[in-house]
Amino acid sequence: MDWSLIPLIFIPTVLGGVFQTLTGFGSGILLMMVLPLFIPLLQASAISTVTGLCLTLSLGISLRKHAYYRGMVFPLVIFLCCSATAIHIGPSVNTRLLSVLFGLFLIGLAVWFHCIEKTHGARKFGKAATVALAGLSGVTSGWFGLSGPPMAVYFMTQLGDDKMRYIATTQIFFFVIGAFNTGVRIFEGILTWHLLSLAVWGVIGMWLGKTLGLKLLSRIDAGKMRSLIHAGLAVTGLLTVLKNIIS
Repeated sequence: MDWSLIPLIFIPTVLGGVFQTLTGFGSGILLMMVLPLFIPLLQASAISTVTGLCLTLSLGISLRKHAYYRGMVFPLVIFLCCSATAIHIGPSVNTRLLSVLFGLFLIGLAVWFHCIEKTHGARKFGKAATVALAGLSGVTSGWFGLSGPPMAVYFMTQLGDDKMRYIATTQIFFFVIGAFNTGVRIFEGILTWHLLSLAVWGVIGMWLGKTLGLKLLSRIDAGKMRSLIHAGLAVTGLLTVLKNIIS
């Protein structure tokens, strides 16, 4: 085991666990800013996904009575199909260029949703928009280990101001896709036992972050949560672009 990687995994996952507990996404953002500097992108995304599994599972179980299960099915099917395809073709794709484009998309998405909410209030997605957003999220999950920001916006607009229903639904959704993607990565030979041993430290960090986040969750109303999600989209996009331009 490369012991020098442990603090690079543990510290970002503590912060990521806090952010995901408050917003429904973000556990892998800081981790994916650091790990690809030291290990290949596809392996880094595999560790990011595994570390988030225990967090999403524990949050999903704790809040399962609030979840909107029927609303998960359609986007979940689209997501899984696109994610499995992305993982399979990932080794042959120029992921740096795609990462920059993805970061720019997140920034634009954040600005657009902020403007729409200010002028017209939150709007629900139709079938075509759901397919596009879930498909894009599946691809970015397979390549970059980042699927949360677009799907967080989707579920927030679909579920309205019920923050407990939103957190429960997103965490169960993300657990299912995380478990599926982990299985596909093992099958494709991307996720190895060595990477799993490193991911254990991320799981511990996520658990600590979740504990801290739950103490703060009751103090944040739905409006503040939505603003935090929009800010998270923009920051994620900016950091993604900067990482791929500088590195």
